[in-house]
Amino acid sequence: ANVETGDGAAEPAAPTSPAQGAPTAMWLHQKAVVYWTLLFAMWITILIVVIIKGVKGPEEATKNPSDGRFGSVLVVGMCFAPLGAWLRFLLSKYNPRFPTFPVFTLAANLLGTFVSAMLWIAAREVEPKLDRAILVRTDVWVAAMSGGFCGCLSTASTFANELEKLARDSTNKPHTNTLIYAGFSLLGAQLLLCIIMNVYLA
Repeated sequence: ANVETGDGAAEPAAPTSPAQGAPTAMWLHQKAVVYWTLLFAMWITILIVVIIKGVKGPEEATKNPSDGRFGSVLVVGMCFAPLGAWLRFLLSKYNPRFPTFPVFTLAANLLGTFVSAMLWIAAREVEPKLDRAILVRTDVWVAAMSGGFCGCLSTASTFANELEKLARDSTNKPHTNTLIYAGFSLLGAQLLLCIIMNVYLA
């Protein structure tokens, strides 16, 4: 297309570029493909190891039940951690609907607290069979889900980031929205945890 100048002459218009920032599906992004490929490879590796350990059974059990527990919880927890982080990311995408109160970050934190409390109850109720291989023991998987999935679903980094965004003010003073959100998050999680524990222990 041409653009007419002041003297009547026509000059070619500058070419227009396609819209920037068009939404791209996560699974089509190069980094996401690599990320999920590595994640699935880790899951398959852990699954194979668990199957092998489970077949061997007591032969792989050590005399000390705590031997290798920390490393096993860490490795299995790495399989659950991306799921918690992904769920938190998906929930955070809806926060712009509530600019003064990140409802969905609060929901992620409370959900992580709730699931972690339920896993704590499960760990108390289910007696681990210490004669089994470390990677097929229920206490290892419960601890891994609590630290991996719940830990990444309710990380303090997102909470701190939301507080920093809400606190941006020309006066450099804590904004009311910041204090309200922090209070709801901290007191809400503590209250939820107290209710669950008191109902269970009653």
